[in-house]
Amino acid sequence: MKLYYTFLLRIASIKILLIWLVFYVLALAFFMCPLQGLIINDSKSGLIDLMPFFNQVDFYEALSDYGNSGRMAYLDFWYYDFFYPLVYMVLMYSLLGLCFKRIKLPQEKGVFWMYIPIFAVLIDFAENVCFLNIINSYPEQNLTLFWLAFTFSTLKWLTVYSVVIRVALTFFKKKVA
Repeated sequence: MKLYYTFLLRIASIKILLIWLVFYVLALAFFMCPLQGLIINDSKSGLIDLMPFFNQVDFYEALSDYGNSGRMAYLDFWYYDFFYPLVYMVLMYSLLGLCFKRIKLPQEKGVFWMYIPIFAVLIDFAENVCFLNIINSYPEQNLTLFWLAFTFSTLKWLTVYSVVIRVALTFFKKKVA
Protein backbone atom coordinates (compact mmCIF):
# COMPACT_ATOMS: atom_id res chain seq x y z
CA MET A 1 0.00 0.00 0.00
CA LYS A 2 2.93 2.35 0.56
CA LEU A 3 3.88 2.02 -3.10
CA TYR A 4 0.27 2.61 -4.09
CA TYR A 5 0.10 5.69 -1.85
CA THR A 6 3.22 7.11 -3.50
CA PHE A 7 1.74 6.39 -6.94
CA LEU A 8 -1.55 8.02 -5.96
CA LEU A 9 0.20 11.19 -4.85
CA ARG A 10 2.21 11.26 -8.07
CA ILE A 11 -0.87 11.11 -10.34
CA ALA A 12 -3.22 13.19 -8.16
CA SER A 13 -4.38 16.22 -10.13
CA ILE A 14 -7.44 18.29 -10.85
CA LYS A 15 -7.49 16.79 -14.36
CA ILE A 16 -7.76 13.22 -13.03
CA LEU A 17 -10.40 14.31 -10.52
CA LEU A 18 -12.46 15.97 -13.25
CA ILE A 19 -12.22 12.88 -15.47
CA TRP A 20 -13.58 10.70 -12.64
CA LEU A 21 -16.25 13.26 -11.80
CA VAL A 22 -17.41 12.95 -15.42
CA PHE A 23 -17.47 9.13 -15.08
CA TYR A 24 -19.39 9.49 -11.83
CA VAL A 25 -21.99 11.80 -13.38
CA LEU A 26 -22.29 9.50 -16.41
CA ALA A 27 -22.80 6.49 -14.14
CA LEU A 28 -25.53 8.39 -12.31
CA ALA A 29 -27.18 9.68 -15.47
CA PHE A 30 -27.09 6.51 -17.54
CA PHE A 31 -27.29 3.77 -14.94
CA MET A 32 -28.50 4.75 -11.51
CA CYS A 33 -31.13 7.41 -12.30
CA PRO A 34 -32.96 5.34 -14.94
CA LEU A 35 -32.77 2.31 -12.67
CA GLN A 36 -34.16 4.34 -9.79
CA GLY A 37 -37.11 5.30 -11.99
CA LEU A 38 -37.80 1.65 -12.82
CA ILE A 39 -37.52 0.49 -9.23
CA ILE A 40 -39.37 3.08 -7.20
CA ASN A 41 -42.38 3.20 -9.57
CA ASP A 42 -43.56 6.67 -8.49
CA SER A 43 -43.67 5.50 -4.87
CA LYS A 44 -42.77 7.74 -1.96
CA SER A 45 -39.87 5.46 -1.05
CA GLY A 46 -36.38 6.02 -2.37
CA LEU A 47 -33.79 3.41 -3.30
CA ILE A 48 -32.93 1.13 -0.41
CA ASP A 49 -29.24 1.53 -1.29
CA LEU A 50 -29.51 5.25 -0.53
CA MET A 51 -31.33 4.89 2.79
CA PRO A 52 -28.67 5.36 5.48
CA PHE A 53 -29.53 3.97 8.91
CA PHE A 54 -32.88 2.52 7.82
CA ASN A 55 -35.10 0.47 10.10
CA GLN A 56 -36.96 -2.74 9.37
CA VAL A 57 -40.38 -1.12 8.96
CA ASP A 58 -39.16 1.54 6.49
CA PHE A 59 -37.08 -1.00 4.61
CA TYR A 60 -39.89 -3.46 4.00
CA GLU A 61 -42.33 -0.62 3.36
CA ALA A 62 -40.02 0.57 0.58
CA LEU A 63 -39.95 -2.92 -0.93
CA SER A 64 -43.73 -3.04 -0.79
CA ASP A 65 -43.98 0.43 -2.39
CA TYR A 66 -41.77 -0.68 -5.29
CA GLY A 67 -44.41 -3.21 -6.32
CA ASN A 68 -43.61 -6.39 -8.16
CA SER A 69 -42.31 -4.58 -11.25
CA GLY A 70 -39.94 -2.44 -9.18
CA ARG A 71 -38.56 -5.43 -7.30
CA MET A 72 -38.15 -7.32 -10.58
CA ALA A 73 -36.29 -4.33 -12.08
CA TYR A 74 -33.93 -4.39 -9.11
CA LEU A 75 -33.29 -8.10 -9.68
CA ASP A 76 -32.96 -7.69 -13.46
CA PHE A 77 -30.43 -4.84 -13.26
CA TRP A 78 -28.53 -5.93 -10.15
CA TYR A 79 -25.17 -5.55 -11.91
CA TYR A 80 -25.60 -1.74 -12.11
CA ASP A 81 -25.23 -1.61 -8.36
CA PHE A 82 -21.91 -3.43 -8.58
CA PHE A 83 -20.51 -1.08 -11.24
CA TYR A 84 -21.37 2.15 -9.41
CA PRO A 85 -19.25 1.45 -6.26
CA LEU A 86 -16.17 0.95 -8.44
CA VAL A 87 -16.68 4.40 -9.95
CA TYR A 88 -17.12 6.09 -6.57
CA MET A 89 -14.09 4.20 -5.22
CA VAL A 90 -11.82 5.75 -7.85
CA LEU A 91 -13.43 9.12 -7.24
CA MET A 92 -12.67 8.76 -3.51
CA TYR A 93 -9.07 7.85 -4.31
CA SER A 94 -8.77 10.86 -6.60
CA LEU A 95 -10.11 13.19 -3.90
CA LEU A 96 -7.89 11.70 -1.20
CA GLY A 97 -4.80 11.80 -3.40
CA LEU A 98 -5.39 15.41 -4.37
CA CYS A 99 -6.01 16.48 -0.78
CA PHE A 100 -3.06 14.56 0.64
CA LYS A 101 -0.79 15.93 -2.07
CA ARG A 102 -1.95 19.46 -1.16
CA ILE A 103 -1.01 19.10 2.52
CA LYS A 104 1.89 16.69 1.94
CA LEU A 105 0.48 14.12 4.34
CA PRO A 106 3.25 11.79 5.53
CA GLN A 107 3.13 8.27 4.13
CA GLU A 108 2.62 6.67 7.55
CA LYS A 109 -0.62 8.60 8.04
CA GLY A 110 -1.79 8.36 4.45
CA VAL A 111 -1.48 4.61 3.97
CA PHE A 112 -4.37 3.96 6.37
CA TRP A 113 -6.68 5.99 4.13
CA MET A 114 -5.82 3.83 1.13
CA TYR A 115 -7.82 1.01 2.69
CA ILE A 116 -11.01 2.99 3.29
CA PRO A 117 -12.35 3.20 -0.31
CA ILE A 118 -11.64 -0.50 -0.91
CA PHE A 119 -13.35 -1.31 2.37
CA ALA A 120 -16.35 0.84 1.37
CA VAL A 121 -16.72 -0.97 -1.95
CA LEU A 122 -16.43 -4.44 -0.43
CA ILE A 123 -19.04 -3.50 2.16
CA ASP A 124 -21.26 -2.08 -0.59
CA PHE A 125 -20.96 -5.36 -2.51
CA ALA A 126 -21.92 -7.33 0.61
CA GLU A 127 -24.87 -4.99 1.20
CA ASN A 128 -25.98 -5.51 -2.42
CA VAL A 129 -25.85 -9.29 -2.06
CA CYS A 130 -28.02 -9.04 1.06
CA PHE A 131 -30.50 -6.76 -0.75
CA LEU A 132 -30.69 -9.17 -3.69
CA ASN A 133 -31.43 -12.08 -1.37
CA ILE A 134 -34.01 -10.11 0.59
CA ILE A 135 -35.79 -8.97 -2.58
CA ASN A 136 -35.62 -12.45 -4.04
CA SER A 137 -37.36 -13.90 -0.97
CA TYR A 138 -39.87 -11.04 -0.59
CA PRO A 139 -42.54 -10.96 0.95
CA GLU A 140 -40.91 -13.31 3.45
CA GLN A 141 -38.91 -11.30 5.99
CA ASN A 142 -35.58 -12.82 6.90
CA LEU A 143 -34.37 -11.02 10.03
CA THR A 144 -30.82 -12.34 9.76
CA LEU A 145 -30.47 -11.02 6.21
CA PHE A 146 -32.10 -7.74 7.19
CA TRP A 147 -29.65 -7.19 10.06
CA LEU A 148 -26.71 -8.13 7.85
CA ALA A 149 -27.92 -5.63 5.22
CA PHE A 150 -28.41 -2.99 7.91
CA THR A 151 -24.92 -3.60 9.32
CA PHE A 152 -23.25 -3.46 5.89
CA SER A 153 -25.24 -0.36 4.95
CA THR A 154 -24.29 1.41 8.17
CA LEU A 155 -20.62 0.52 7.71
CA LYS A 156 -20.76 1.68 4.08
CA TRP A 157 -22.20 5.06 5.02
CA LEU A 158 -19.72 5.48 7.88
CA THR A 159 -16.78 4.84 5.52
CA VAL A 160 -18.15 7.22 2.90
CA TYR A 161 -18.76 9.90 5.57
CA SER A 162 -15.25 9.36 6.95
CA VAL A 163 -13.73 10.07 3.52
CA VAL A 164 -15.91 13.16 3.09
CA ILE A 165 -14.90 14.43 6.55
CA ARG A 166 -11.22 13.65 5.91
CA VAL A 167 -11.28 15.50 2.59
CA ALA A 168 -13.08 18.45 4.18
CA LEU A 169 -10.56 18.59 7.03
CA THR A 170 -7.64 18.90 4.61
CA PHE A 171 -9.02 22.27 3.54
CA PHE A 172 -8.57 23.54 7.09
CA LYS A 173 -4.91 22.53 7.12
CA LYS A 174 -2.30 24.90 5.87
CA LYS A 175 -1.17 24.15 2.34
CA VAL A 176 2.44 23.02 2.33
CA ALA A 177 4.59 24.47 -0.46
